[in-house]
Amino acid sequence: MTTEIKAPVKVVAVFDYSIRPARFKWNDRVFEIKEVTHTWRSTQGISTIVHFSATDGANLYELAYNATTMKWMLEAVS
Repeated sequence: MTTEIKAPVKVVAVFDYSIRPARFKWNDRVFEIKEVTHTWRSTQGISTIVHFSATDGANLYELAYNATTMKWMLEAVS
């Protein structure tokens, strides 16, 4: 079951040739990302949003990075 969250989160990310989240903080807890399983892009007005499906080994999270505002959102957990 997927639960929609839509909450801002703080993310530690690796910027190499692309961007990859490494861990994020939500509700005063830090979640280590073990694997990014899927990445896709969408647009929101003039902003490009980069979406990540990522797992910590127990749950699957959808994180979204707004390339214009440089802010992260936790979209959903399953």
